[in-house]
Amino acid sequence: YCKIFSLITGAFLTVFVLGVSVIGADLGLGAIQDLIWSTCTFVSSVDPSRIEYHVFNYKNSTSPTLYYGNDTNINVDLTQETKFIIHGWTEYGTKPWLMNMAKAYYETDHKYNVILVDWSAYGNSTYFRSICYVSHVGRAIANYIVNVGFDLNKVHIIAHSLGGQVAGYVGQSIYFAQGTKVRRITGLDAAGPLFCYPKLLNDDLRLSPDDANFVDAIHTNDGENGCSNDYGNVDFRPNCGSFQTGCNNYTAEGARSPGFCSHYRSYKYYTQSIYNDCFSAVQCSTCSDSCEEQHTKDNSDIVMGENSSTNISGDYFVFTEAGQPYCK
Repeated sequence: YCKIFSLITGAFLTVFVLGVSVIGADLGLGAIQDLIWSTCTFVSSVDPSRIEYHVFNYKNSTSPTLYYGNDTNINVDLTQETKFIIHGWTEYGTKPWLMNMAKAYYETDHKYNVILVDWSAYGNSTYFRSICYVSHVGRAIANYIVNVGFDLNKVHIIAHSLGGQVAGYVGQSIYFAQGTKVRRITGLDAAGPLFCYPKLLNDDLRLSPDDANFVDAIHTNDGENGCSNDYGNVDFRPNCGSFQTGCNNYTAEGARSPGFCSHYRSYKYYTQSIYNDCFSAVQCSTCSDSCEEQHTKDNSDIVMGENSSTNISGDYFVFTEAGQPYCK
């Protein structure tokens, strides 16, 4: 995505975004960002029935039951915690990484409800167009959570990339409607382009710490596909947060670039953390060799991932191995 903006340079520009052209405009990148968002007036709502919910529970832990956004009578145990997993741009709800994350919960004997949210009807377009649906999809998911009757204190939303920005709208919409926040949102390298750069949007327009009782962020591709700004109560940056160890060999991981390889690592690390509390974290003033040495020496009880303490805040670094299971 950074390449999108590096191509838009010079004082006199011709910009084509969703059919909108600006000829000979003396614009900075922030102004172009505003222009792109201004085209989103073509969206006023989404059809909730086009959002799919693939529902697992501990009695049905191998193949999910499909429900649509207008189905509120679903087979879940409302006394248990519910994990909503939301995919990113151009993905879909039963993509292998989401299925693997659901599988991890049941292979570790949890009795959670796990719901894979598929919003591909609105997220499988150009990036410029997909971002226009983010707030509306977030509100539709929020309505679904409320209408089914989930205990908000037992709702944990785990969301990757553009899905992370959707999750922010889910959380804030529930709070505005109910006066109560969901327990936790985990942002897995929440999308950066047009949300965090060229300029950072206001908190109410993106995932931010006040969208849940606890928001934890895992940054793996800061400043490229991911948001380099802090957006959690606690922000973890594996391998300094921008480029992940082992992603030089990105094709072996099924990625089309080192950046995407790093971006995908956020959900790979999180899935591994369900199996094993192995991602110990350390606080340092900067990410450096001395910080890694401190990480090696410390027996920190602060961990990144599923079992991260909800009583911590601030910025932490984590150091990993190049390959699975990544723990160091």
